Amino acid sequence: YKISPRVGFSHVITDKSTFVFSYGLYLQNPVYQDVYLNTNRLHEPEELFEESEQSVVGNATVGAEKTQEYSAGLNVQVGRSWKYSVMAWVKDMDRLVTAKTYRSGVYEYQVADNGEFGRAVGIDLTLENRGMAVNSMIQYTYSTAKANGDYDESAFGNAFVDAPAQEYLMPFDRTHDLTATFYTKLPFGINAGLTCFYQSGIPYTPYIFNAGGDK
Repeated sequence: YKISPRVGFSHVITDKSTFVFSYGLYLQNPVYQDVYLNTNRLHEPEELFEESEQSVVGNATVGAEKTQEYSAGLNVQVGRSWKYSVMAWVKDMDRLVTAKTYRSGVYEYQVADNGEFGRAVGIDLTLENRGMAVNSMIQYTYSTAKANGDYDESAFGNAFVDAPAQEYLMPFDRTHDLTATFYTKLPFGINAGLTCFYQSGIPYTPYIFNAGGDK
């Protein structure tokens, strides 16, 4: 079993503004194949190494991946219809699943392990209005997500180098995220809404091949 405590509180600054803070500890079990797949249970253990493109062996000592999140921010009302909020957050990621490469005779295989770490930081800006002909909410998030290696499935298959110690942008990083929602009431009890969003693309460095086939 795992315990994931989460706590939050708010403090009234004025009759139109509040300060909020929250903390959460999130634990996620790895894919069970990374824990239970072993040669003792296989009818033909050699097939795992000879026929599989990624010879991955489970590790019974692999534990849950851990993320600690801290967030703090302000909510402020402006007039009777408008509100804005500023929220900053940090996610510390630890014990992410990776793979370590081993060799035994002519075979090369990988064993799952808890070995990656990273951090995601960001700030959320929200502007909202209510009580008007068209209600709306606009939210913008600026964030970065870095770690010392691609975790989970991305880690397996890289049998040539170990994960670097320095952190770099992850494939799931989204620097800019903008969402706008508009909704209103129409005749005959009909509610209408429109949601638009924009996200920046994932970090990507292309492969450039030369005539000799090297990249």
